[in-house]
Amino acid sequence: MDARAFAEYAAAEAYGKPEARTLPANHLFGAHSHIDDLLIFVESGAYIVGYDDTQELIEPGQMLHVAPRTPHTDASGPDGAAYLIAWRAAAPETSS
Repeated sequence: MDARAFAEYAAAEAYGKPEARTLPANHLFGAHSHIDDLLIFVESGAYIVGYDDTQELIEPGQMLHVAPRTPHTDASGPDGAAYLIAWRAAAPETSS
């Protein structure tokens, strides 16, 4: 996958326009969650998403979906990361 294919996929799945972002080497975002659906596409470097005891390594050309309200951490690899993100509003939570 390349950036164009990622943008096309995001549009087809009703995500917003991808935003370009960069992180310096070994940058860590502590545990958090998002209200909306998130897609991450790595253009260069490496991006790591951690869930509890599991880590997902995303390398150039790869994409990862982070579901809404899912606690996770984000980190860049030893060479930093250049990546695209796209957001899609999540369905409202319903009470039973």
